[in-house]
Amino acid sequence: MKKLRVLVVDDSELFRTSVIKIIQPYAAQIDEAKEGFETFLMVHKAMEKNEPYDLILLDLNMPQFRGEEFIKKVKESAALHNLQDVPKIIILSSELSKAKMVELISAGCQDYLKKPFQPEELISKVKESFKDLDS
Repeated sequence: MKKLRVLVVDDSELFRTSVIKIIQPYAAQIDEAKEGFETFLMVHKAMEKNEPYDLILLDLNMPQFRGEEFIKKVKESAALHNLQDVPKIIILSSELSKAKMVELISAGCQDYLKKPFQPEELISKVKESFKDLDS
């Protein structure tokens, strides 16, 4: 059983706080970021220390990076650091069309959830992504 290192990314502080409350029982550590460049630096530094995030809960539309671009950069950084386990990314967005969902999964995101959502929906997505979770 394990607890996760989680990064919650959204430009809304209220939304980040809500997500953190939902995910808290499953996390050993939770960090938060509000924009793309800051987020990428946090992810990259964690990988450099060989302490990568297990899960990134990511808003699709962030200042400085779009979700697809961010997913690509995370995968590139993981390859650069020779990580076998790339952080799992779950997109949380109010703008998810079927075509966008397919595009995001193809880009490498683990899953997606359309805002607004119920806490149980997020917990379910996380549990599906990590079978050995400790709550």
